[in-house]
Amino acid sequence: MAEFTEMAFSPATGLNDKETYTTTPASEEEAREQVQGISDQIRDYINEALLPELENAETGASGAERIGSAAIENVTGETVRTQIADLKSQIDDISAGSVADGSITTEKLAEDAVTQEKIADDAVGADQIVDGAVTEGKIGAGAVVADNFADGVVSEAKIAGGAVTAAKIGTGAVTETKIGTGAVTETKIGTGAVTAAKIGAGAVTAAKIGTGAVTTAKLGLVSSITLGDNDTLTYDDTNNYLKLVTDGSSARKIPTVIVSTSSPSGTYPDGTIWIKY
Repeated sequence: MAEFTEMAFSPATGLNDKETYTTTPASEEEAREQVQGISDQIRDYINEALLPELENAETGASGAERIGSAAIENVTGETVRTQIADLKSQIDDISAGSVADGSITTEKLAEDAVTQEKIADDAVGADQIVDGAVTEGKIGAGAVVADNFADGVVSEAKIAGGAVTAAKIGTGAVTETKIGTGAVTETKIGTGAVTAAKIGAGAVTAAKIGTGAVTTAKLGLVSSITLGDNDTLTYDDTNNYLKLVTDGSSARKIPTVIVSTSSPSGTYPDGTIWIKY
């Protein structure tokens, strides 16, 4: 730092020099000369030394380089000139787009100054998003994939009517408890899907059997038929005839009756009656 020229009295102690400045001047004129002499030295120092040094604009010897300045935060230099020079350098850097790292704090940003264009890709992480800020309108179509759902978070209320199509149901996912009472209608049952194993015992009532559906092939061998009131009709396979037991009485043979327009062929039980018409 350049220094100012220091003022020096002549004599060095100024008015304190009793040899030069007597305590009791001999005359008024001498008294005036003593006071004026000191004043002239101060005047000459200011006009001939101090002011020229303050007004000097030469680099390395300028007045601003001679004046000290207290420290300023984030500004380097100990003189007025060096601090001004550092401030200018910072302003030039800002103007040129070269901002020092970390120099722009939150307080420096105006409201709404950070626009979409100012945010770098992938700069917004989970910590930057306020809870509840991601509303329906903020989510892009198809952006929410299966990996984004925690187990069990999709409740019944979250599923739109008709949203669960056949493609959305896993194989074997529709268990017995998932099917509502009466939900399996005729149109839901595939052709041939109701096998013998699917029909419960006693489920096929008379109303379920179509007219003419019970053909000869559907009838198995019957050893006896209960007619009612303890009457039983049986077939004596050994003697080849029908017999009737009425209310616990002894069996009575029943002749076979054939009604036809021509003589019957084949073998018939003994006592068969043929009625021709």
